[in-house]
Amino acid sequence: MRLMNVASARTTLAAVLAVGALSLAACGSDTATPGVQGDDGLTTLRVTTVAGVTSLPIKVAMEEGYFEKHGVKVELTEGVDVAAWQAALGKQFDISFATSGPYVMSVAKGLDNTLINQTSSASDDYITTTFATTEKLTDLSTLRGTKIGVAQLTGATIDSMKYLLADAGVKATEYELVQMPYSAMLDNMKAGNIDAALTAGVYFSTAEAAGLKLWDKDVTVAAHEAVTGGKVRTGSSTMYAANTKWVEANPDLVNAWVDGVEEGIAHVESKEKESRGVLQTWLKLPEKLATDVQLPTYTTKVAADEIPATWSVLQSTGTVKGEYPADKVKVYER
Repeated sequence: MRLMNVASARTTLAAVLAVGALSLAACGSDTATPGVQGDDGLTTLRVTTVAGVTSLPIKVAMEEGYFEKHGVKVELTEGVDVAAWQAALGKQFDISFATSGPYVMSVAKGLDNTLINQTSSASDDYITTTFATTEKLTDLSTLRGTKIGVAQLTGATIDSMKYLLADAGVKATEYELVQMPYSAMLDNMKAGNIDAALTAGVYFSTAEAAGLKLWDKDVTVAAHEAVTGGKVRTGSSTMYAANTKWVEANPDLVNAWVDGVEEGIAHVESKEKESRGVLQTWLKLPEKLATDVQLPTYTTKVAADEIPATWSVLQSTGTVKGEYPADKVKVYER
């Protein structure tokens, strides 16, 4: 087992969408302790996730018993408190969903967490969050003077959008963000309450069916490309992190987790129709939506090059300050 700084870690392509965060009071001991084996011989892993397409292999692995095969039982907590979960690692939770944004924020706040795996990432071929407009969007400067519907007012996706608009010469005072659920954006565009929407992948087909035009870039990917001069071409990666002390004390549990996720990925790839059925039931989706929604290319490899790119984007918007702390960013390798 090795913990590598992001500056020296191997980089690959991988995982999903940036989510806004709520605060969560952390409690319990700061000392990481090895997991305790239950009467069934399995060690419980307390895991958090944002329910969605990018986390599908984990849900499949739970239903198929792949984690139990490796001696662990996953106790899953679902929600959107991504940033708060980072603070609770080693306390309430063992392993937590993250994206590059919340992970970067945890590093900026002095938390010592390690990225242990991914499940997917946005790219030019897999868009997770983008603009929906009434006319085809070819120049972001045309969003000057508009009201833009967004699901959250903060988070790495929003910072990416702000970075791109600023890069296009649009000042923060020249557009308005209007918070609303993704599901309400289409009706609000029809009613003229907003002029554009920052929408997510599961709603793309609905938007297009209503005659809206989708920008041909993922917002986070575009920001990463812009800030790195085209060197980083992924974004919104769905990553999973754990407290560094816990990782160092429990390499066998980390390996069991990653092995289970990898088997979940293999199952989704080999039995896609069946896995889409799991997705439909889990997310309570209409059958057509579960059938049509694009699945990403899944991988457990961490796209480490995203982390400094995200830092640069957040630094430009004032969300984080100072130079990129490469020595504080850690990636697990077996």
